[in-house]
This record gives sequence, structure tokens and C-alpha cells, in this order.
Amino acid sequence: INPHFLYNTLDTIYMLARINKEETTMNMIQALSKYLRLSLSKGSEIVTVEDELENVKSYLQIRQIRNENLFTYTIDCEVDPEETWVLKLILQPLVENSIKYGFCEIYEGGQIRIHVYKQDGRLILTVYNSGIPIAEEMAEKINALNGRPLSEARKLFPKNAKNGYGVSNVLTRLRLKYGEEVLFTYRAESRNLRLERLHLTLPKIEYPMLCWSIKMLEISLSNITTQHRIVEVLSSYDAVWHGSSGMCRNGE
Repeated sequence: INPHFLYNTLDTIYMLARINKEETTMNMIQALSKYLRLSLSKGSEIVTVEDELENVKSYLQIRQIRNENLFTYTIDCEVDPEETWVLKLILQPLVENSIKYGFCEIYEGGQIRIHVYKQDGRLILTVYNSGIPIAEEMAEKINALNGRPLSEARKLFPKNAKNGYGVSNVLTRLRLKYGEEVLFTYRAESRNLRLERLHLTLPKIEYPMLCWSIKMLEISLSNITTQHRIVEVLSSYDAVWHGSSGMCRNGE
């Protein structure tokens, strides 16, 4: 699907809703449009924490419109969101699980809290929800996957599994990107308070320097007028980065 066609169509629907003064429809379309833009992120796998949080905010806004009064949410970010980088689309599936399973037996008053901070040079992302705690057996299965082969995750949580596939998919993507340094902990803090916490620990991210270098390259090319030469230089630069670190592809 051509994303520009999709965005333009959503913009048209938004304008029609605005003409008819349908505020709820306008808000939902805006949230969906932002969610799609951030999810696609021009093909990049790595995004800033700022974009990752904006993405999950858009998703939560859509769910709040669909399920009025079901839950409220807070986001506490203690890192520089514009200079901290992370694999995209890891929070949204976890928040979706909080709503789908944690709040399946309530109609109002749920709470979701997302906390992002650094500890000992590692990035920590935590998702809390006040709904039904995860089953102890399921939590043990997920926690046991830390440091174990990914093939075991696929066996424990196949695509047709009723529960756990979304979490397993996130863990698989994180392990493929960051290796075995990723820590993934799921536990119920208190069954009386019905509080559940998912604790995600990632290695230190070095992408800000890479992106700064690319920006400086773009500035240095500003005096080159031949389009062919620009493409040639960019391609050479991309090959060096991709070959040495695997962090940059297709001129991202």
C-alpha cells in the first residue's frame, strides 16, 4: 500500500469529520494517522524513545475512544527521548496485552503506567497494569525464555496459540536485534492490588552518534550539485556503516 495514498485518504476523512463537527471521529483519525506514520517510520527498525512513546500514546488514545472509561494511563520518561534509541513497536503489543487480558473482567477504572529510565548504562522499559495479574504458570514460561534459544519460544508459543504469542514475538525481535543481553521479566506485584509488571532491560544504545554522523554527512554534501554524485557518496557511506556495524541500511 502506498503510504501517501493512505495518509491522504485519512486526511480527507478527517476534513469531512471536521466539516460535520464530529470531534470524536476527528480525534480517532488523528491518532490512527500518527500511529501509522510512526509504525512505518520510513522503513527504519530503530526509532527514538520519543517516537516509540508517541506511537503507544496514539494506540492508547484509540483504545480509550473505543472503550470509554475503561482505563487511564501515565507515561514517565526519565531519559532524553530524542537522543535515546530503541527497536520500534515493542511497547504497543505489551500495552495491548494489558488491555486485552488485564482488563477483560472490568468495565472501568483500569490503570496503565509506562516507565522508561536508565540503570547502569542499560535502558529499562516497564509496563504496569492494574488488571488481572498474569497466570503464574504463564509468567514462569515467559521468564524462563531469558538466555534460552529462540526455538524454544516458538515451540512454547506457536502462532496459533491462544495466549503468549504477542509477547513471544516481541521477545524474539528483541533477541534478534540485541542478542542475549535482553532481559524480559513478567510478574504480578500483588494479587490483592491486581498489579502486574513487565520489566524489559535492553543494552546501552549507541545510535545517536551514528545519526549525528549521517546528519553531518548530509551537511557536507550540500555543496555538491550533481545528483549522481550525491547518490554515489551516500551509497559508499551506507556500505561502510552497514558492513562495520549492521546499524544503517538503505541510507536510513
